[in-house]
Amino acid sequence: ENMATNSRKSVIMGVVILVLVIQQAQVEAKSCCCSTSGRNCYNACRVTGASRKTCASLCGCKILDKCVRPCDRFNLYQEADEANVIEYCKLGCMSSVCNSTNTFIVGEQEEDV
Repeated sequence: ENMATNSRKSVIMGVVILVLVIQQAQVEAKSCCCSTSGRNCYNACRVTGASRKTCASLCGCKILDKCVRPCDRFNLYQEADEANVIEYCKLGCMSSVCNSTNTFIVGEQEEDV
């Protein structure tokens, strides 16, 4: 019985450590995808072991500290970094392009592990 108790404690401690590591990784960056198909593509790509950058590039997503809403705006600038995306959104959102892409798909921002 002592051995079973020690085993359970070890498993619980392992789970706690895993959760803490995952939480730390989630703080670092978010994968921002503007569509469900982009999110599905990104998730499937990550399962294969490919890097976040590779999967984001293949699936039309961006890796940012904070997703820009509506994220369709950064899709207009595929090669832009986060600072340029934010500046574009500040300057360009009076255009008809931004006005027509005024929604952000809820749940399409995920934190990477």
